[in-house]
Amino acid sequence: MNKILENKSIIITRSKSQSQEFKNKLTDLGASVLVIPMIEIKPLFNPEIISIFNKISLYDWIIFTSTNSIEIFFYLLNKSQINQSELINVKFAVVGNKTKDNLQSYGFVADLIPKSFTAHNILEEFKKLDLRESKILLPTSKIAKKDLFYGLNKLGALADFIAIYDNIKPDLIVDSKEIINADYITFTSPSTVENFYDFFKDDIDKIRGKIICIGSVTQNKVSELLKKESLIPNDFNIDGMINIIIDCEK
Repeated sequence: MNKILENKSIIITRSKSQSQEFKNKLTDLGASVLVIPMIEIKPLFNPEIISIFNKISLYDWIIFTSTNSIEIFFYLLNKSQINQSELINVKFAVVGNKTKDNLQSYGFVADLIPKSFTAHNILEEFKKLDLRESKILLPTSKIAKKDLFYGLNKLGALADFIAIYDNIKPDLIVDSKEIINADYITFTSPSTVENFYDFFKDDIDKIRGKIICIGSVTQNKVSELLKKESLIPNDFNIDGMINIIIDCEK
């Protein structure tokens, strides 16, 4: 295998539970990879979630904007003792191919995938449909923006936004030299950038490595907080991020 990233140090800041595939692919290319998780994913379980799940069969659509939302949704569905057969008449929208594959692993097929992998583009696809009186569920993070939720309601849908997990800051002890000396630092969400800033704000000016972001929203957060330029891939996923790093080494 081509070790094009040999002798390159790359930091992954996404949650530890999500980092293994990313790490393996970079390691296979010869990189020295350090996982420094800037977030931890904590499932939520409360009466509001139970109430939603008890009427899950009434929804026309469920929209998943991340693999986290899928995995935690089905975990909580099982915890609520709701059979997956209740979803047989529900249609699903997902943000991209990785999310589509994750949904398929639970036995369901995505009915809508935008050409460009963002929540905004999901809304653009829904604008092509008649959503009047359609019941739509958005199970997502506690800190997720509600632009998609508001947009769907403007289209006449009856959308419900439900927080099924929280992104929390982990307890962390890291030598800042690892950050300063890295060739690349990768960010996969705005919250990873925010927590990175909180941990390392005194060392940000010393960082000389390239910053790679999964998409434009995360890139904007890097610009706002870290005051640094960053690169984003054409496809907003980890393979796209890896391709950007490879291109930088050519």
